Amino acid sequence: PDELSLKWLGNEGEFGGGDLILPRGYQQLTQHLARGLTVKLGAEVSKVIHSGSGVRLETTQGAVDADRVIITIPLGVLKAGMITFDPPLPEAKEAAIERLGFGLLDKVVLRFDQPFWPDAQVIGLVGRDQPVSMLINGETFADAPLLVGLRGGREAREREALTDQDAVSQVVTALNAPNPTGSVVTRWAEDPFARGSYSFIAVGSRPVPERCPRSGANSRLDGMGAQVRPVTSPRGLPVSAAISGR
Repeated sequence: PDELSLKWLGNEGEFGGGDLILPRGYQQLTQHLARGLTVKLGAEVSKVIHSGSGVRLETTQGAVDADRVIITIPLGVLKAGMITFDPPLPEAKEAAIERLGFGLLDKVVLRFDQPFWPDAQVIGLVGRDQPVSMLINGETFADAPLLVGLRGGREAREREALTDQDAVSQVVTALNAPNPTGSVVTRWAEDPFARGSYSFIAVGSRPVPERCPRSGANSRLDGMGAQVRPVTSPRGLPVSAAISGR
């Protein structure tokens, strides 16, 4: 909470329409977009060398030369300085990367033989130190007895140290639920190719009109906008998808 800008709290834009879930995952989008393209996996980029004549990427599988590069890596990776830019990014972009907040939203997904919870889309847990703040009823989007527990911020970071077994056990105990038949626990902060899961307007930042700026005249770096506007769903949940590149 101490990282969020109180002045701009709730100022994020929203997509029109209701919330939608992709039952078979977001990989459907990347698979569709990748049709006809050559995708090189396992090539971790460590340095981007750019000039008026082109771009060179230094990777774990050797160098790659190109006319241009579109950079879409997660904000957490940029903040960690995992990729070196030569020459460095403009001061405005480095300042934007520093100012914009990058948060965490983890999930504990539980599957049961049959539902035992109320017929509601969202179920809240009351009280301090709950293992998740709310649960999404999976029957509403997957037609399966699933509960998707959400937790964010400091609580989520601290609980990423738990084993899967302990993370699941905490939620089961809080719900007084039977043993689940399956589970998935996410740890976005621990993922070195994500280091978080959504951006937010932090103290010292401010919202601006959406735009797609270029990093300068004759630049070979596209997509590194100095100003970013986080987007949430109509229900107020953060909307984001990070592609780790692995």
